[in-house]
Amino acid sequence: MAWKSRIGKLPPANFYAQIMAYLSQAYPHAEISQRTMSVLKPVWDQLWLDGRSADIVAKTTCSCDGKSITASPAIDLAKLPRGAVRAPTKTDRGQLFDPARMRESAETEKAKRQARQIEEQIGRLTSRTTRLSSRAERTRSEAARTQVLAELERRKNELNQKRAQAAQLADRLAELRKQIGKVGIQLIQEEKAEKVAEKATVPPKPPKPPKAQKPPKEPKPPKPPKEEKAKRTGKQKDPTPTSQDAKDAAILAAIQGALPALAEKLAGQLKG
Repeated sequence: MAWKSRIGKLPPANFYAQIMAYLSQAYPHAEISQRTMSVLKPVWDQLWLDGRSADIVAKTTCSCDGKSITASPAIDLAKLPRGAVRAPTKTDRGQLFDPARMRESAETEKAKRQARQIEEQIGRLTSRTTRLSSRAERTRSEAARTQVLAELERRKNELNQKRAQAAQLADRLAELRKQIGKVGIQLIQEEKAEKVAEKATVPPKPPKPPKAQKPPKEPKPPKPPKEEKAKRTGKQKDPTPTSQDAKDAAILAAIQGALPALAEKLAGQLKG
């Protein structure tokens, strides 16, 4: 804010001389001339109106790469209203804190609470109007339907009012947040963006190798036939005749012995 005693006036020439002297000490290899300093003069004039001294102007408004001097980017920032940004609660004096924990102004926090409350009210009213609409469709009595429709109309009007209040609060919040545009919220957003970037640069963990699968069991060979099995094992059928074989052989011998006598008998009958 400009000093009342300096409004409508310009800085004395010595003010510029002091600034250029400071700059020549800070940046000995930079060109300090009327041509190069003329770009900075409007900034210096405004700071002089705000009551800044020459040494403060030189230290806080100029930066250099060793050869050229330019105005600091901080010069373009608007002055923050008092209380536009606040430190986290219960932060001790002289204690630095994480920018992500920075709070907005008390008025902004109040507006945010009101907006949340209205959103909850809008949700309840929307549910009520939906139920009333369904009830009106199901009601057969004309008198009862008229009463339900009247209640429905009242709830709709109330819902429209809450929505209008929510829109006003949204505009108010946007206006309040403009006060901290490049300082408060930008710091918070940059902090969050850095965290997201850090997570993105971390290489993903390699997938775990699959567990080794057991080889399938080989199928069992088919069982060999009994004869082959007997040959392979060295076991053969016992050649000793059984009792049944002996009986068959005796019967065959008896038949063979009776055949000659039977043949002679047949021949005698044929001759007679």
